[in-house]
Amino acid sequence: MMKKKGDAVTDYEFQRNKRAFDHAIAQQQLEGLMVPPETVADLERVTRGEITTFDVINNLYDRYAHVKVLKL
Repeated sequence: MMKKKGDAVTDYEFQRNKRAFDHAIAQQQLEGLMVPPETVADLERVTRGEITTFDVINNLYDRYAHVKVLKL
């Protein structure tokens, strides 16, 4: 069953989400990239079950709407 935004997460789900979050941020740092603080904050909210990853993607589109992306 898919959780919805705002659904409470269990302690197990929180720990699993936190581990995935920590690994994702560490991977970016190993590659020499910096994840913007606003994105880190959004992802921490996902970890707690406050928002969904879909919300994070929408926030990124909103935050970077002014950035041109290379079109092939």
